[in-house]
Amino acid sequence: MNEKDFGIISFASENVDRFGYTIKELIGKSMGILMPSFFAKKHAKFLLNEMIYKDSASILNKNFTVYLRKKNGFISLASLDLIPFPYIDQGFFLLAVLRPIKNFDDFILFSADGKVDAISENLARKLNFEQRKIGTANISDLCADSL
Repeated sequence: MNEKDFGIISFASENVDRFGYTIKELIGKSMGILMPSFFAKKHAKFLLNEMIYKDSASILNKNFTVYLRKKNGFISLASLDLIPFPYIDQGFFLLAVLRPIKNFDDFILFSADGKVDAISENLARKLNFEQRKIGTANISDLCADSL
C-alpha cells in the first residue's frame, strides 16, 4: 500500500453544504481538500503510518478537534470521529464523521516560511484580510495591512 490509497473520499452526505461543498465536488478527491495545506501534505503519510505500521486503535473510535478548510478557503474547527466501517470486498473503510464547532476563538496558522497557511473567516474580516492572500501573504504583510 502507498500514500495514494489513503484518504480518498468515497461517500459524503448532503451535510457537506455546511462547509460550502456539494457531494459531487468531494467524491473521489483527497481528504486534503478539507484541510489547511500544512496538514493536507502530511495526511496520507500519517494515515499510512497509523493504520499499517502502528496499532490503528490509537486513532479509531476516538473524537478529535480538527481544522477544516471550507470551500471559501477559510478554516473553522470541526469535531472528527474516526470509525472503522466494514466493507465485504475491501476489508473496511474509515468513516470520518465531521461536525462543525460553532463557537471557537479566531485563529491563524502560518507555514514554516512565515506565510499565512489558514485563517478563520471572522479574523480575516477583522483584519480586512482577503482570502486570495492565503498562501502568499506573510506575517509582516498581515501586520502592515492591519495598521
